[in-house]
Amino acid sequence: MITRWRGRVSEQGGAIIAGMLVIIAAIFLETAIAPTVDHALRIGTGDLGVVRGWSAKEQSATLPGALGDAPRPYRWSGGRSQLVFEPVVAGQTQIVTVGLLGGRPGGAVVAPVAWSVDGRRLATLEIGPAWRTYHILVPGALVRRNVLELVIDTPTFVPPDDEHRELGLIGTTATRRGVVPTAPAPRFSLAVLAALAGALVWLLGGRSHAVWLTLAGVVAIGVMALLAWPWPAFAALRSAAVLACWTLGGVLAWLLWRRWRLRLPARHLAVAGVTLLALLTLAPVIDADGVEYYAWLRSLAVDGDLEFTNEYLAPEVPFGHIPTWLAGARTATGHAQNLASVGPALAWVPFYLLGDVLTRIGIVLGEPWRTDGYAPPYLLMIDLAGMVVGLATVWYSSRLARRAAGRSMATLAAIGLCAGSAIIYFALFESYYAHILSAALVAAFAWYWHTTRQTRTPRQWAVLGGLAGAMCLAYWVNALVMLLPAIDALAAGIDALRRRDGRGAARTIAHGMLFLGTCLLAFTPQMLAWQIVYGTPLTIPHGGGFAGPGGFRFVEMFLSPLHGQVWWAPLSIVALIGAVGYARRDRAGWWLLLTFMLYFGYNATLSSWHGGGPFGLRRVVNALPLLAPGMGWALDWLARRSPVAPIAVLSAGLAWQAGLMIRFLVYAIPHHPGELSRLGVAELLFASDNLPYGELERIISTGWFGRQFAEALSAGDAAQRTLLILIAGCTALIIWGAQRIGWRERDAP
Repeated sequence: MITRWRGRVSEQGGAIIAGMLVIIAAIFLETAIAPTVDHALRIGTGDLGVVRGWSAKEQSATLPGALGDAPRPYRWSGGRSQLVFEPVVAGQTQIVTVGLLGGRPGGAVVAPVAWSVDGRRLATLEIGPAWRTYHILVPGALVRRNVLELVIDTPTFVPPDDEHRELGLIGTTATRRGVVPTAPAPRFSLAVLAALAGALVWLLGGRSHAVWLTLAGVVAIGVMALLAWPWPAFAALRSAAVLACWTLGGVLAWLLWRRWRLRLPARHLAVAGVTLLALLTLAPVIDADGVEYYAWLRSLAVDGDLEFTNEYLAPEVPFGHIPTWLAGARTATGHAQNLASVGPALAWVPFYLLGDVLTRIGIVLGEPWRTDGYAPPYLLMIDLAGMVVGLATVWYSSRLARRAAGRSMATLAAIGLCAGSAIIYFALFESYYAHILSAALVAAFAWYWHTTRQTRTPRQWAVLGGLAGAMCLAYWVNALVMLLPAIDALAAGIDALRRRDGRGAARTIAHGMLFLGTCLLAFTPQMLAWQIVYGTPLTIPHGGGFAGPGGFRFVEMFLSPLHGQVWWAPLSIVALIGAVGYARRDRAGWWLLLTFMLYFGYNATLSSWHGGGPFGLRRVVNALPLLAPGMGWALDWLARRSPVAPIAVLSAGLAWQAGLMIRFLVYAIPHHPGELSRLGVAELLFASDNLPYGELERIISTGWFGRQFAEALSAGDAAQRTLLILIAGCTALIIWGAQRIGWRERDAP
């Protein structure tokens, strides 16, 4: 059996496996060579990931120094900050030289400034008002790993011109130098990489051309490493090695899955996996724009009105980044403004009601909660709604991708498109924005449009109009997606006029009126809300100057480190390329591609085209399901050339996306658009730790269920444990129900 399996897949792999082995060989050379090179950091320039706990980058032309004022980039440290040097040789004594100045008003000396490694104090210094270098000796006994994390504890002050910042020291440079030669020790990661590579080579079968390619690659990399080993290239190599590891692991998992899938039903694994993910990440948090979306629901449910002043200003509001200025921006009817759409609030109603039931049960069991819309069960259920809507996005995207690929490739395409872009981020961590609901409704609308476009009945025109209204109710700009049925109606009208078919032209007009009528009917809740709050059923809450052609940033939306789609969602670029291939096969593909580019281009005109502080191009998330057939076509094209190629592409893309999202969540990537825009592409891609999977524990530890279960177990509180099990059970039941609804496959409505 094993021999037959190996024989089946042996056609695949020479070049892929050879490439992976080249990277493994290179990482071994990195282990042997790179730590012997002095490592210099320029704080305030290419330091992403290696300075932690420091403020945004700044530039000054007048930093005082021993030789007079000088221009330097710099950062302010916080009360506790870190300098990270990697790789170093474990056990090797290091000298770290840091360029600092106090930066205090009046030239005061900053003391004491404590330096430590792994909790062991190294030195305590006084930092003067002028720039100079300070030397810290790190004994080899404290360098236990291949990374050196130097911790700086500093007294802070609050500058009078910015009361929101606590500042420590101004840092400009840091250099590490090993002073005692030590033989390099191999890393555990090398054994993992070698084991994976060996397993796959055995499965795929060795070939002579793979062996020669491997040897040639090893020699070439060895020569380059001996000649020069610049740190950006080292960082790129580290990232490539980890991606190679995950790619190999993904291919191996796929081969094992194909062998054992009959014993592991996909639907059961999906329910278990999504439930576990929900329990690990759900958190009762709403922030920023989400406060406005939630205000529609909370104000009506608790206060019985649409006056939002207390949702913005009341002391019991537990949210962050509350738009308090909206309370003073009164409308013509005297209401506090709300710039958000009402669609998300309507979608959250059943989840809110379940949260209310759970809150009341918690109160009976002794929890200090109130039925005010702010207790944890309410907010947890809102977060769970994002998870369920995310599943709907995957489902409808897979149905849409079936127009271009078979069932398995379409399913993989939907997973790759949703998990390989910001869709998964907004489903898991910021579901209180409208983007995940918008993505689900756009996916459903596009699927229904594509499925019915050949012979659409009046009833189907009405359903399509209702979907369009719901899509616009969630996010008004989604109206651009209505270009799809507009093209159909225009083509039918032109055809009827060409044939002088009056009845056909009348039928086209009637269908269009039916579509618009049901669209407006579905959009009625938004018009009623605007009538109450703004005194008019149609308005532009943000103002007419929100978008304009003067700031067209199309190239930046693709290539800028500030959320550029190429770097922040590379699998979506695979889908975009595939969309061209699919369009050449099916004319509908051109209309999907045109609609996506229209949506993308519109966002390029916005002054905040980057979407501000959240992850990725958040507004483009809405339209990404339009690329599902393109992703399906691309994976199908790859599968026809090598059955493991689609899995290799998806594994690498998902590994990068997961690492990027983790970096963002732990603030290894800055959130502020101003600082992100000052990053270079090389700094974003070649940071010292682009795939920090070890931080997952830190992210999971912030989840609500984990913390509450730990407290319940330590306190021995049976009532709290009962309540937590009840909420977790409701979460699993909802996910199971959503999966059961979606599993019933129907190719046509």
